[in-house]
Amino acid sequence: MEKIHNAVFSSDRRYRYWLEAKLSDADGICMFLMLNPSTADEVQSDPTVTRAKGFARSWGYGTLWVCNIFGLRATQPAVLRQDPEPIGADNDEHIMDCALKADELVCAWGNHGEHLDRGSHVMNMLESHASGVKMGHLGMTLKNQPKHPLYLRADTPLSYFGNLN
Repeated sequence: MEKIHNAVFSSDRRYRYWLEAKLSDADGICMFLMLNPSTADEVQSDPTVTRAKGFARSWGYGTLWVCNIFGLRATQPAVLRQDPEPIGADNDEHIMDCALKADELVCAWGNHGEHLDRGSHVMNMLESHASGVKMGHLGMTLKNQPKHPLYLRADTPLSYFGNLN
């Protein structure tokens, strides 16, 4: 797997708040906001991050940032439901900081974003505090959540929510 260049974790590494991968010398930062971190860290990627890198690279971005609506590192979404603290103390701060600095924000957390109404909470937070953010998605699920990228076709078009006000 490809090397990841930077990542921010909680001190116990249970939570990953931000991950960065340099894709090319091109300008521009594409941020994917997904469900929760899995195994990717500052040394190696994982299938979901690799997929997000492919989308960002195909759109001409030189850097990928990944944040998640839940900061807890888990390989199965069911673990999020069992953990009493799946969000992480510093997660919202990192989401907002990255959203305000990225050139494009792609929401991509899938149906499990309904847990704790977290997807709606994050959307409201972005709408309230991230005016002007260019925000898109790779389609919406039947539950009206932004689709997760892992099993989508590489040519899935990016659609936009519009600028947040």
